Amino acid sequence: MISASTQAAAAMTAGRRKINVKIPFDLVDPDVVYVGVTSNNNSPYSNLAQVYDKKMDAALIATCELGHWPLDGSALVMPRQDQDVQVAYMSDAASTVSGSLSNIYVQLNLANLGILQTASVFFSELEEDGAAVDFLFEVLQGNTVAHSEHITGNTETRVDFWGFTVYNVTGLRVTVTKWSRSYCRARVIEIIPGIYDTWDNKAVYSVYHKSERRYVEQPRQLPHR
Repeated sequence: MISASTQAAAAMTAGRRKINVKIPFDLVDPDVVYVGVTSNNNSPYSNLAQVYDKKMDAALIATCELGHWPLDGSALVMPRQDQDVQVAYMSDAASTVSGSLSNIYVQLNLANLGILQTASVFFSELEEDGAAVDFLFEVLQGNTVAHSEHITGNTETRVDFWGFTVYNVTGLRVTVTKWSRSYCRARVIEIIPGIYDTWDNKAVYSVYHKSERRYVEQPRQLPHR
């Protein structure tokens, strides 16, 4: 059974309750080791460990980029790395007026990944952050590029890759050459070596809930007649 907190158990036994379903679908090799993240243009405000933490909800960070410092206080002033704010990778350089970037890359380094057949790259879902329009995705095997795909004209915040087989994978690299917004920093929120998704109430049609109870028979003394 899936373990639950005391608060969750109390909510499930309440007289009236509403349960919102959120199911993680994780097909990432459990033996993979995340060695770290490298980049050639890393902002000091990046939190590179978040590139592989399987959290995709990016925070709006207050910067001098267009739309990034609203006066309603909704943007966070550059957070410290010890704060629970999803920043992941953010480039130090900004795009030109046409969105061009000078081959900015971010690389997820891996170990103990025997085989890889699919991967995903996540950009921020915030409109103010934009996303990569043109970029190169590479699967590394030591110093060799074992598989690569050029993406052009992208408009999605999530890009999935499949149809390849690479053994002994040591890294996944994303090199961005064009961004969707002018004068904007490149942001890569997550790189997944496999398949990872979260299904909520909008995707799940029905849920079958099974609870278990253990019955322990207590000895009883019968009355004498």
